[in-house]
Amino acid sequence: MSASTILPSTILHECNVCGTMFQFLKHLRMHCHQNHSDRPHVCDQCGRAFEMPSDLETHQRDHAREKPHLCSYCGKTFTQKGNMNEHEEEENANL
Repeated sequence: MSASTILPSTILHECNVCGTMFQFLKHLRMHCHQNHSDRPHVCDQCGRAFEMPSDLETHQRDHAREKPHLCSYCGKTFTQKGNMNEHEEEENANL
């Protein structure tokens, strides 16, 4: 069966606010966050939404497996600076 003969899914997901229909639940979630939420910054990979753009950027590092914050004691890396700071305090206390 070629791609052109595959029928679209008959399962549709309806927005309970405006009635817009979506073939994929992920698209409905993104729509709701973008249009009916105080969290307009939506992750294009998982649909999770954030109020602040910086929170979305931090979240997207998890998907990219980026860990730019390096512990100066042991070399362990972290996606968030606050987690690294907390870790360093614990490491420093153990010295």
